Amino acid sequence: MTKKEMNRHLLKKHNLWDVYYVLLHCHILKPIYIDKNTLLVPFEEMAYNDFLEIVEKLTESSNSSSSNSEKCWKRIKEKINTSHKEKNPVALLIFKNIEAENTKEAHEKTRGLAQDIIVTVGVLTNSSIELKGWIFENNKGIIPDIHFPYYKPVYIDSNALEEISKKIVNKMNDNHLVKLALRYENEALAETEADFSLLKRWTALEFIGEEYSRFLDKEKLLSKAQIKTITKLIIKNVITEENEEIKNKIQNSLGHINHRNAKDKIRDLLNWLDYSLENFDNKKDILDVIYQNRNCITHNGGCYKYKEAKEECEGPAYCRNSNLDLKDLNKELSCILVHFIGKLVGFSLEYNPIPEDLSELKKINEKLY
Repeated sequence: MTKKEMNRHLLKKHNLWDVYYVLLHCHILKPIYIDKNTLLVPFEEMAYNDFLEIVEKLTESSNSSSSNSEKCWKRIKEKINTSHKEKNPVALLIFKNIEAENTKEAHEKTRGLAQDIIVTVGVLTNSSIELKGWIFENNKGIIPDIHFPYYKPVYIDSNALEEISKKIVNKMNDNHLVKLALRYENEALAETEADFSLLKRWTALEFIGEEYSRFLDKEKLLSKAQIKTITKLIIKNVITEENEEIKNKIQNSLGHINHRNAKDKIRDLLNWLDYSLENFDNKKDILDVIYQNRNCITHNGGCYKYKEAKEECEGPAYCRNSNLDLKDLNKELSCILVHFIGKLVGFSLEYNPIPEDLSELKKINEKLY
């Protein structure tokens, strides 16, 4: 091997990474080999020191000599250790020899397969596997990185947060729609894929719209008697023969004249909420785009527009040509759900982004209190 080849070999080796994904609630009894460089292994040595420290502080504050005794504390630690292993099984998803220039590239090269493995094993073991973080290792050492999928905070005045929290919690069990809206929105916030977030929010809104529509006295275009009369006329003058199957299909088709789709029902709900949507093209608005995206996701597995295959999209022109992305659509749906919760509970909530400079946040608090 020449000196140049050796240097190239050493450089390549230097850029090889092992990536470890830490998975919580992953119950497996033995290692699972996905391929020669990808391995999922059970890991029972997850630290529980933080929880123990909390318990220790509480026992100190109780001023109880028995609870502070060495013998009692030993039993407590053993019990917590056993309980932690049973209720929080941990596994490591290991990717070996990933060629990358840095940790960011190593993560980008493994995260897709990692997500596929997580959802597959989660379903097969009936577990909601939670990704806690990842650890990178090369010849220079180990670099850990904690995963924070749920921490996407907004700033809200503390007094307002307390008041609104009380109102929501007190109303939650009186109105199942409040709880439904909260849970779906919470799940949407935890989602890492924008299209799944959209589906969760739309599902909640569609359910609420359906519930609201039951209270509306909407006049039907055709009565049952009229549908039967039209059916008879069609059979007599067009079909010319009595056929039970044809008769039922004609009646069902005519019955759809009275049917109102989910988007129409949600518009009724928005009118009740006094929630306005701005038109942007030929009297179309963001709800039209959301509804079209929902259909594309459920029927086509996603929107071609966001897959950089716009020419393959068979959807309406207003949707193809809009500059709205999934982030915009999710933001609008989130605002509608929060507005709906506020309407039922009796509050109006304004979100404010957290300042990048935390000293600015301190100044805001000093003004408030």
